Amino acid sequence: MDKFFVSNEAYVRAKVSHYKGKHVLLAYFDTQESAQQICDKQIKELDSTTFTLWSRESINQEIQHSRLLEQNHTIKSKNIPLSLDYNTIHKAFKCYGSVVRINIVKRPNQFHAYIVYEQTEYAKFFETY
Repeated sequence: MDKFFVSNEAYVRAKVSHYKGKHVLLAYFDTQESAQQICDKQIKELDSTTFTLWSRESINQEIQHSRLLEQNHTIKSKNIPLSLDYNTIHKAFKCYGSVVRINIVKRPNQFHAYIVYEQTEYAKFFETY
């Protein structure tokens, strides 16, 4: 990414990071104005990629919004033994329907998993049991 930003005198450095399961490219600039200039233009070498100013709040809102849309497609499984890995958990739940995503939260002695199904009907199956 350095080659795209180096022409901006206020550019300091860039690094890839993770925040709440999202890959984030953080580009650092000396001034807010320089950072905003990058956000305001599209870099044709990067196709349709655009940049926005870093905001934990905006990422959190985006996650909350997507969770609202998936609310009826999601189940929560508690007390999963730590001995089970992601693939085992996925295999156990995909037999009830197509799984879009699984988010695993590690607790001191167990996992909790949020399983997002492709269709609401797959998640509704668990309401009766």
